[in-house]
Amino acid sequence: LLDWAGFQGLIDYRPLRNEDELVQRLRALGVTHVVWAPSGPRAPSKQADVLFHALVAKRTGATRRFGELRVAPLGPPEPASEDSRRVVCFGLPGYDDGLYPVEHLSTLETMPPELMRFAEPTTPAPSWSAAARLARDADAMLLGHTANIAPRALPQGFVEAARYGRHTLYLRE
Repeated sequence: LLDWAGFQGLIDYRPLRNEDELVQRLRALGVTHVVWAPSGPRAPSKQADVLFHALVAKRTGATRRFGELRVAPLGPPEPASEDSRRVVCFGLPGYDDGLYPVEHLSTLETMPPELMRFAEPTTPAPSWSAAARLARDADAMLLGHTANIAPRALPQGFVEAARYGRHTLYLRE
């Protein structure tokens, strides 16, 4: 099953708050493994990027490589967490700098600009130092390519999960 919005209708990331809920949705559809290309295109929404990469980050030990593709089993079912993943955004086009629950990053960026609506952060970050402080309580960070943040300036405990032309995703270790 392809999970991209606009190419299918069974997998909708918008109501999902964490990768456990994504696993439950995939399992309900009979999915046993996930396949991805690390150098592939970004997802249609920042929410999908965060949740999918959080899902595969938990399965790195079971990941197998087939050329450019990676394959990982979903593993045994676990109870879904009710916690929403928290994401610091900084320097992203469309999103104001600040802390967001991941489900507020659901704008489909493949839509025409006049149809896109971007949520406001629950806690704004007027500067990089404010964003870095918010990251203490975050599960992920999305930094736009114009943010110009040196890797040594990143808050401790975050590792790069995906890099795209316009943004980089960091997940808490």
